[in-house]
Amino acid sequence: MKREMTEIKVPYASWYGDSEVTLTFPNEWNVIEAIPEDAAPLSEGLVELAFRNPIGSRRISELAESKENAVLIVDDLTRPTPASRLLPYILKELKAGGIDEDDTKVVMATAAHRPQDREDLEKKLGEEALSKLEVFNHNPYDNLEYLGVSRRGTPIYINKYVCESELKIGVGGIYPHGGAGYGGGGKIILPGVSGIETMEANHKNIRGAGHGIIENNENRADIEEVAGRAGLDVIVNVVINSKREIAGVFVGDFIKAHREGVKLARKVYRTNVPKDMDVVVVNAYPLDTELFQAVKALWAARESAKDDATIILFAACSEGRGYHALYQKGGRLWVPPDNAWLKRELKHRRLWIVSPNVSVKDVYQNYPQETMLFRSW
Repeated sequence: MKREMTEIKVPYASWYGDSEVTLTFPNEWNVIEAIPEDAAPLSEGLVELAFRNPIGSRRISELAESKENAVLIVDDLTRPTPASRLLPYILKELKAGGIDEDDTKVVMATAAHRPQDREDLEKKLGEEALSKLEVFNHNPYDNLEYLGVSRRGTPIYINKYVCESELKIGVGGIYPHGGAGYGGGGKIILPGVSGIETMEANHKNIRGAGHGIIENNENRADIEEVAGRAGLDVIVNVVINSKREIAGVFVGDFIKAHREGVKLARKVYRTNVPKDMDVVVVNAYPLDTELFQAVKALWAARESAKDDATIILFAACSEGRGYHALYQKGGRLWVPPDNAWLKRELKHRRLWIVSPNVSVKDVYQNYPQETMLFRSW
């Protein structure tokens, strides 16, 4: 006799199909689905309206009038930002201000991640923009300009192409982040297009840091000082919904526009979670391209899991373990997983990972040795 099961559908595989999969649970289990408040996608008209009404700065077209060239600093596939939706509006603004495509370059803000290949760039930028614009991957070890030291002691090395460009536009998204509180804003500069020494120093500065914490956050303050020193003129940041659609666009000053975006992010991402659960399943989407990024989903489980609970990380990890020059084994900030923060956070809880695209060896580079891996649900 077939066992009756409860079915829960979840989004899956950001950038690699953005599909939906079904998770099944025994009917006798008390299954509670904790979902975000969410939001409807913005219409094209509302996206355009955001560009017409920047926050804390002049329009991009007006900023462009006194400039000879521009650089678009765009986040990579580790972030779910649908940049291809935004580039036509940015290029239209630049053209209206007198900067054409031949005088506009793109620097991919890969920070300490892997370079983006042609397929990645087509996904992120779109084929049309890719065919028109000169595109570079950031290199954290070379082609850097030294801009001094921040007040918090961070040596400032920034991508030379970014420094040399007259109008600097950051394109990214506002997502919860364990260090800077939220992504977006000045993070497109640090770590996005910073040197490895700059990233290392900033990643060590975590006083006041935590998911969703902006105020009195030394990590965020350092990032914004460095972004200002680098001359970041304007940002185009999005808040997305649960389907990776644009729920809000924030154009303008990299601090003021970012803070307005954070207000929406707190509403859209807000999730009421149950307490004292025996089993907690966290879905890493839309930060599920690789195992390095999927770990970010685990912080949410702390609010729900009993002290002896089983936490299940469900993640496509379409690119496998992924790459992070600072945190992979051999990197400057790598710590043996049995001595790392995750081990301390888990305490007596069990961690299972469900992913078809990673191996046990992948898992044990950054996760405690007690972690169990399953290739399918």
